[in-house]
Amino acid sequence: MSHLEKQLLIGTILVTATVMYHVVWLIFMVVMLKKLEKRVLHLHQFLRAINLVGFAGLFVLGVHVSEIWLWAITFLQLDAVSDLESALYFSTVTATTVGYGDLVLENDWRLLGSFEAMSGILVFGISTAFLMAVLRSTIADFLVDKE
Repeated sequence: MSHLEKQLLIGTILVTATVMYHVVWLIFMVVMLKKLEKRVLHLHQFLRAINLVGFAGLFVLGVHVSEIWLWAITFLQLDAVSDLESALYFSTVTATTVGYGDLVLENDWRLLGSFEAMSGILVFGISTAFLMAVLRSTIADFLVDKE
């Protein structure tokens, strides 16, 4: 297997795994939001909304951070970067598509960085849609007077 083929294989596996991991955690979050919603029913609508949307936002943030760690550890294991801090930094700016360019992967692994950017675009898009759905549902509760 050529080095290019190895990058393509690893990149494809990681993008697929990242997106699947992300979706599984979001589905789990739906279950958790339903449980949380029952626990905060006694609160005023405004406080319920803060609890639900706040929980969803923090949970999504945690999922993104864990995905950044997955990619960073992969870069480190492949010796594409020299140390953990560099791996985390590169992974964060790549996943968020900021891409400062002050730290780049070794030439043998630079294509893999593009795969992480692709993964980041996908999961941030999914997260945005999910959080908008949570927000929309919460706003709909304000429009229907439950009190």
